[in-house]
Amino acid sequence: MGTWANARHENSADAQRVLERAIDQYGAPQGLLSGNSLAFHQLRLGRVGAVEFFLASRGTLPITGPPGKPTTQGKNERSHQTLVRFLDAHRPTNLEQLRARICRYREHYNNRRPH
Repeated sequence: MGTWANARHENSADAQRVLERAIDQYGAPQGLLSGNSLAFHQLRLGRVGAVEFFLASRGTLPITGPPGKPTTQGKNERSHQTLVRFLDAHRPTNLEQLRARICRYREHYNNRRPH
C-alpha cells in the first residue's frame, strides 16, 4: 500500500502517516497484511495500538502472520527485496533523494511494469 522513508526508526506514528497517505490515495483495503513489528501490531502484547485503531476507523482488518512463520508475509518480503535492489542500483545520498526514488519505484511498480 505504501512505502516511505523517515529519519526515525520504525514507529507507530510514522507507520500511521504512511498508511493514511496510501489509503487516501488508493482507498481502504478490507485487510492489511503487515509484519509483526510493534509499529504495526501490538495486539500480541495485550493492547490495541494506534495503527490498529486507525485501520479499524477505516474499516480495515489488520492481519499478521504467526511469529516465526515468515512465509505468511512472503509477498511483502519479496516486494521489499525488489525495492532494496532498486535502491541499491540507484543509491540515494540523502533522505529527500531516497523519498524521490521510492516514489519513482512505486509509480513504475504499480503502473508501468507488466502485471
